[in-house]
Amino acid sequence: RLEIRYKSSGALIRVWESFSFVELVDCVITNGKIYVVDRYWNILVFDSNLRLPKLLMKERRDLGGWATSINFFDNHIYIAGFYTKGIPDFRWRVEKWVADNLTIVKEYMDPYPSQNSATDIKVNPITKQLWVTGVENEKFRVEILDLDLNLIKVIKKNDTGLASTVDFDEDGYAYIGGDGFIAKYDKNG
Repeated sequence: RLEIRYKSSGALIRVWESFSFVELVDCVITNGKIYVVDRYWNILVFDSNLRLPKLLMKERRDLGGWATSINFFDNHIYIAGFYTKGIPDFRWRVEKWVADNLTIVKEYMDPYPSQNSATDIKVNPITKQLWVTGVENEKFRVEILDLDLNLIKVIKKNDTGLASTVDFDEDGYAYIGGDGFIAKYDKNG
């Protein structure tokens, strides 16, 4: 279910519902379009009236894992989640797509099998780098990637659990929220 509501009052304007896509996980709005990703890595593109002019992968894409987050930057869509071939082999997965024609550009998967999962993906507006938050074996993990999905840096903390979300201020400082904490990092991690 997707809803459009008035910002000032929260009153409902419009609704889109589907029984085919029951596990929508995240969305991003840009240039009058709403890009939505479901758990199975399907991308749905709506206009601002919640009409669905474009759908990628109408049939379920079974990649053996879940998508968890979607973001947009410089006419590209970035999707994060995890890939698995079975317990305990869970790996971070990030995809880069061209937004205009929904063609995949590149995918990145963490090369090390363990219990890893990416939960959020955002672009630092100052460094123009992707920050992906998540977990590795139930501990805090953040990966910083360039816009071509090349790994720049990994931040781990063994005394803290899941890093579930990230956002940035106007100076590029990262604010990461997770299991019982909020952490602030400089733009270099």
